[in-house]
Amino acid sequence: MVLVFDGTATRVVTPVLGMYDLMEERVTLVESLEKKRQPFTEMEVVYIVAPTSESVQRICADFDAAQCMYGDVHIFFLSPIPDELMGVLGKAPLLVQRLKTLKELNLDFLAIESQVFHLDMPGTYTQLCTGAVVPETCHFVAKRLATVCITSNEFPFIRYKTGNTNMSHIAQILQSYMEEHVARSPTWWFHGQAGSKKTSRCRSTLLLVDRADDPLTPMMHEYTYQAMVNDLLDVNESGAVKFNGKSAAGSEVFLNENDELWVELRHEHIAKVIETLGDRVKELSKNAGAKLAKDSGANLNLTEMADAMKKVTSGEYQEMNAKLSKHLNVTQQCMAKFQESDLMEISRVEQNLATGVNEEGQTMKPAKALEELLDALQQANARPLAAEIRSRLIAIYAISQRPLSDDDAQLLVREASLTPEEQALLSQAVAMTTRMPVAPPAEKKKFFSLGKKGQPKSAIAAPSEGDYSASRYVCPLRDIVERLAEDKLSASEFPCINGDMAATMADSKPVVQSARQTHNRYGTKKKPAHTGGRIILFVVGGCSDAEKRSVYEVTGREVMIGATAPLSSRGWLAEVAPTAAALL
Repeated sequence: MVLVFDGTATRVVTPVLGMYDLMEERVTLVESLEKKRQPFTEMEVVYIVAPTSESVQRICADFDAAQCMYGDVHIFFLSPIPDELMGVLGKAPLLVQRLKTLKELNLDFLAIESQVFHLDMPGTYTQLCTGAVVPETCHFVAKRLATVCITSNEFPFIRYKTGNTNMSHIAQILQSYMEEHVARSPTWWFHGQAGSKKTSRCRSTLLLVDRADDPLTPMMHEYTYQAMVNDLLDVNESGAVKFNGKSAAGSEVFLNENDELWVELRHEHIAKVIETLGDRVKELSKNAGAKLAKDSGANLNLTEMADAMKKVTSGEYQEMNAKLSKHLNVTQQCMAKFQESDLMEISRVEQNLATGVNEEGQTMKPAKALEELLDALQQANARPLAAEIRSRLIAIYAISQRPLSDDDAQLLVREASLTPEEQALLSQAVAMTTRMPVAPPAEKKKFFSLGKKGQPKSAIAAPSEGDYSASRYVCPLRDIVERLAEDKLSASEFPCINGDMAATMADSKPVVQSARQTHNRYGTKKKPAHTGGRIILFVVGGCSDAEKRSVYEVTGREVMIGATAPLSSRGWLAEVAPTAAALL
């Protein structure tokens, strides 16, 4: 069997299916619809494509009068196909003769983690989160979001922040798409459906969130494993990590859902990750009969761990050795970049600005905030990534000190000798604050508990106790999702457009377990029981690593998070302040 993807379908399928999975389904050849292909007239073909005019025309061209490329044909569209394109298919008689299957999959989204998805729509912030009403983009977002709901068997209660016109439009259009699907698909069911025997779970809730309400979080340095990898290393969309233009260990290193250790550790603070890897190295080496340290129980830094792993060559432990060595290599690279740019001091200033208090809990006065910023900007000039660090600090200052007076802005420009591009960035960051909620951010609480005291043994060792001060800031979405999970989110502030809010209240019966991986060869964790309906958060304008992490930390409810696109700090800066792109 031949499997043919168009470009969109390739992006959708690649994160969830590998070549081995396809071979298990009798697929012997995978090809691209856009490229020239050899005919296999005796073989069945499966097309998985987006319902676009280009893809439909290419399929029809495979069965013209001159030659038919394949035998029996099965076509699967990622989302509902418009009537006019269905008519185009009907005008290809040789295709129609061979057509055995024609289905709509409702898969017009990318599932990149067990609880995370996105719509592959970068650039929507400037269209939907800056005050302008763009009906066409609202329809496109709602249509794709509907495929997420349909595939998940969810017809959610839809909520959004009151007064937000675009979020209101998306909510209403999504409701219309869902009602239309129910009307034309009588066998489809959803969780919480009255009279359904297929589920005992409550109806889900989908909350639409506007990126404009929190432009600060994507600017912050975050020191969980996944965030550091994405922020400091060269990693592509498939999770392949490369160093200095070459992939680690001479081959591609992938960090994705197929890596159990990555799934376990990605949302942990880097200090915890290094500690865990050290424990695993000792355990593995002990089982393999290798002595790692002269002193029993001695702490090893990352370099010592990596050297020790080279001694574990037994075939019985080779696979575990390879996995641990991979993550030791990645963490080494992260910490090397961290130390090279002296990000600890930069992060201390970021945290003081963003939280409004210093490490001792003292309130940061405007004059002190500006003083610390000026010192940090000056120090950043001598570091790698100086332009990016300066850009992030300027944006964080402008957003966190809102409303920033013209006098303070001019003082910053003069004292820090801001370039014209940096001055434009400052102005654009100040402009973003006019669309933020009037109320100041909630008081920030310390997120990570402190670890053991002690200084690192080398420049790439785990951060010490004081380093956790770089993780005091908590993204506002964390508070929102917690309130939603506890059914304490204000119905007046976040109204529901399609149902009684009382119906969203969780019952007390555990009915579902998280889709998150909670067991692996390194140990078993008890799966938490969840009550009530699933929560789906959707961030219009993009979602940061910190916000992705927040949904995994909620207990008692199953939570998914989606966005129009994943969001990196560099990408966010370039989108909200195009003039800053030249600085990155």
